[in-house]
Amino acid sequence: MPAVDALQDFSLGQRVADEEGNRGTVRYLGPVASAKDPEAAWVGVEWDDPGRGKHDGSVVTTAGKIHRHFSCLKPGPTCASFLKPNKLDRGVSLMAVLHKRYVVPDAPLEAPNQVFENAYANTSRGGQKKIEFHGETQIRARQQIGRLEKVSLRGERVAWAGEEEVKEEASHLVEVDLQGNLWSDWEELGRMARQMPRLENLHLNSNLMRPLETPATPELRGSFQALRVLILNSCGLSSWATVLHVEECVPGLVELGLARNALGGQDLGTAWARRRARSEIHAPFYRLQRLDLSGTGLRDWEDEVAFLKTLPSLRALNLNENLLVEIPAGTVQTHGATHSALGFQALEALDLSCNLVESWSCLDALNLLPRLHSLRFAGNPLTRGMGQGEARQLLIARMGALRRLNGSEVSTKERADAEKSYLRRVAREWGRRRGSGDGQGEGANEVMLSEEECIHQLKLEHPRWWPLMEQHGESVGGGNGVERGDGASGLGSLAREMVLVRLVSMAPGSITQGPVERKLPGSLTVGQLKLLCQRLFKLEAAMQTLSLKADPQAPPSLLGTDEEALAYCGATSGCEIFMNERDLKQEAREKESRETAARERMLAQAEEAERVERMRRREVAREKQSVVAAVDAGGIGVRGGGDEERL
Repeated sequence: MPAVDALQDFSLGQRVADEEGNRGTVRYLGPVASAKDPEAAWVGVEWDDPGRGKHDGSVVTTAGKIHRHFSCLKPGPTCASFLKPNKLDRGVSLMAVLHKRYVVPDAPLEAPNQVFENAYANTSRGGQKKIEFHGETQIRARQQIGRLEKVSLRGERVAWAGEEEVKEEASHLVEVDLQGNLWSDWEELGRMARQMPRLENLHLNSNLMRPLETPATPELRGSFQALRVLILNSCGLSSWATVLHVEECVPGLVELGLARNALGGQDLGTAWARRRARSEIHAPFYRLQRLDLSGTGLRDWEDEVAFLKTLPSLRALNLNENLLVEIPAGTVQTHGATHSALGFQALEALDLSCNLVESWSCLDALNLLPRLHSLRFAGNPLTRGMGQGEARQLLIARMGALRRLNGSEVSTKERADAEKSYLRRVAREWGRRRGSGDGQGEGANEVMLSEEECIHQLKLEHPRWWPLMEQHGESVGGGNGVERGDGASGLGSLAREMVLVRLVSMAPGSITQGPVERKLPGSLTVGQLKLLCQRLFKLEAAMQTLSLKADPQAPPSLLGTDEEALAYCGATSGCEIFMNERDLKQEAREKESRETAARERMLAQAEEAERVERMRRREVAREKQSVVAAVDAGGIGVRGGGDEERL
């Protein structure tokens, strides 16, 4: 019985900490097969730090057999420990931390008469001077719970709400930040929310919450009536069922953060269908406007993202740091109007940074979204080999409604220059496929297409080319040559347009030399321009780097390869081209850094994919995998005595 009493304050899934502050989750309560006292009470803990423990939830008995008491969500040889109950910290109540962080109106002053009692500062002459503290009453006024609507209790080991004192002292709170605490129980969270009827904004980042595997109780569903923002980043959520059960409890949810939860590869379709079946009035997330799914291991748009396309109010979607490769294209006809088959009719901002997108057709599909005007796309293979300026120009040109790209505004002039540069790029491709080329022989060994085949192919690969030719054709030279039937000559002339360029040396040996203006043909290659700069600024072409500044508001971007034409690189009349001297050592360091970052990125993606696969296998054959992991780890015997035992 004493053993049972010692464990009565613990439960499976509860969050705890040890004496050194290491945090973990309770996975087992009871006796341990290898303990000296078979009746002693132990708490089996899976640590957040997989190197903190002594074993993996199993022990070796005196007979030499492996006895498994529990399995860890993150298998590893040192991810768990058995500890005595009195060695674990269960956390504190919300009100205890509020009283510690904030003050009550009648709390005694720390510095009566504006002077700290028994506190002195040493002077340069060896004396002491009392320390004065002015404005304490004004500061105290701002620290009183009754005057605050927002409180931050990050990292304070909060694990439960407390009794009716929350309702008495904190019922007026509108925003509560509980990041990095020991909260784990949804019912306890509902108990807190019921005592805060005005609560609108709740941050629970880095609190590992227990799975909510069945629909919430009526009491829990009625706990969050005023809540509008719920942030559950890094909360250990591993199923969409839990997410959708939580959603039923928050009918007015406008913003939801689910970043860095293992939701990739989970069965969203089944959970979604069950949620729809439970409510004939409202679909899931029918009021949701902002959703963060970054770093959740999403791989397949159709299976894991497409279910969100019908959300009527969704305006901002964050899919950063996932494993998405393809975004399906296509259109549908509704009441005589053409719409994107992607859905997302209300979406205005999308973050696709650091995914695996490698096809321009994905951008063409996004271009069909009617309200999308803000996009983040850095870190995808599609643009990885391009200069920053070149990639930005292409993204802007292919998506006509973008007003903000990668966090920067798209000006009217930047858009016009990007679209004209894009037309020149397409013109070059057109000339190659028609067999006329541009003097560089790129299409010499290619099969020539007919004009009709070229037009068809261009419309497929460059959906915005035709309307942009209608808008800019005359201004970039040649007009809409295809429409007139002389497409090869009309479009080919785009690359031969003369542009007025201002050449500026930034190299140490010629930086004092003034800028030089030249009117150059758009077909002039970057390599030929370097030879011109060599004559003007006395720096060998091989030691030059050239950067283009087409817009006064935009930073310079590196020009293309030596074989590419100025027009192809986006040079327009009035632009500036800066010549810098190469720093070979710095280039070597940057190359090494890029290669290291690429390796780390690939390793992280592989680890994420492996983690998701492990979770799937564990759900199918948890016990089998755990035994194999224990055998692979190898038993190391039993450590006698102390507060922990290990294999």
